[in-house]
Amino acid sequence: MSAIEVRKLAGAAVALCVVAAAPARSNGVQPAGWVEYASLYPGGLVYSAKLDSGARTTSVHATGIQLFKRDGADWVTFRLKGDDGTQRAFEMPVARVSRTRDMTGPPIVRPVVKLTVCVGGISAPVDVNLSNRTGFNHGLLVGRNFLRGRFMIDSGNRHLLKLACPSELPK
Repeated sequence: MSAIEVRKLAGAAVALCVVAAAPARSNGVQPAGWVEYASLYPGGLVYSAKLDSGARTTSVHATGIQLFKRDGADWVTFRLKGDDGTQRAFEMPVARVSRTRDMTGPPIVRPVVKLTVCVGGISAPVDVNLSNRTGFNHGLLVGRNFLRGRFMIDSGNRHLLKLACPSELPK
């Protein structure tokens, strides 16, 4: 092996040592796998959720979505089902309506509600799209509106965090 090749290998080894010695946390941001256990409140439903930094807004698989008016305001009724089969029915005000579009079809209108998401013991209220996620591997997709400033996603790992969320949040 030539002297140049030896120097290149030594430089690469030093770089690997520096990366390996870097602290796991940076600026209070917690490392997390691309799939983590998450809870949704109210209800405390537990999901094996996909953490997706490419998604702006958190999204959950909901069924029986029905929009209605209450005192002139938009409301929605819907059902959620956790990964253990537990189901809950909800009636909530609509925070806003999301309009998305896939490449082939017309715009898709989704009601957005305010729910609290908890991952690794960290919880926050966020906007959540109610959508049909049939055919997806994960009923809950946690987007940047929850992840930003809280988690750094390690795309090569799953379930790095403990399920540290209570069955229900204190009032």
